[in-house]
Amino acid sequence: MTIKLRFLILFTFIGLTVCGQENKSIENQVKFSPFRMLNYTAPGLELSYEIGYGKFSTQLSSAYLIDLVHYIKVREKLNGMRFNLEEKYFIKTTQNRNFRFYVSSEIGYNHVNFVAYERFWIRGTQEDYWARWDKKSRSVIINGKVGRQVFAGNFVVDFSVGLGVIFKNVVEYNKPPDEEMLDGILNGILEVAGKHTFLNVPLSIKIGYCF
Repeated sequence: MTIKLRFLILFTFIGLTVCGQENKSIENQVKFSPFRMLNYTAPGLELSYEIGYGKFSTQLSSAYLIDLVHYIKVREKLNGMRFNLEEKYFIKTTQNRNFRFYVSSEIGYNHVNFVAYERFWIRGTQEDYWARWDKKSRSVIINGKVGRQVFAGNFVVDFSVGLGVIFKNVVEYNKPPDEEMLDGILNGILEVAGKHTFLNVPLSIKIGYCF
């Protein structure tokens, strides 16, 4: 995974070299992602900074992961960080300056710690109980996206959707012993211990200010 990650970071930064050749005015955007607080696997507060050079822009996003809404009842004390680097290319399809379309490549990393709360069955009996134990999740995310930015004065709304992959490693600590059987569905397939690869369909709405 380390070799793949280095290659993809290098690929993402190729766009930075290209956009550095553009002799256009610089545009800055600061954005907030309100629906990040409702994300199932990594909820939190996310801010983004985007700097544009003509047809290209680079966006850096950072999120403090915390379960503010706490609708995931079987995951407690969730905390962590998330970082995303996205390179955008804007497609000139209209003369309307109130919106513009783009395609982008994105690479991200997030780590999440939480306390799992799950139901166990005791083998050979009809008895069950609930137990808590610690989990750590580390993920590398690679996405290709299409999006649209809509402007109203100095304000911007950024919509995007895409397709990608998640390379995830989940580690468990202090889990109840093996002779007790986990019911196993409440925390979800995305949090099963071990190394896994998942299909990712990112959907993002960001609200921000241009200057």
